[in-house]
Amino acid sequence: MMVASNTRGELIGYAIEEAEGMHEWTGKTIEWRKPGESKLHVKVEFQDLKVQRGREQERSPR
Repeated sequence: MMVASNTRGELIGYAIEEAEGMHEWTGKTIEWRKPGESKLHVKVEFQDLKVQRGREQERSPR
């Protein structure tokens, strides 16, 4: 994972990995989805160090 900070006290990290698939909510159940045509999995994390609050987002690019 690569991590960087800025002068506003924010910490940003990201990782780019080979796609492995993921669980997805289909409305009634959670199902395992293969990566299909996706080749990469991108994970981004953000944290405001001043308030110790963060957010994480994952997605497979198309």
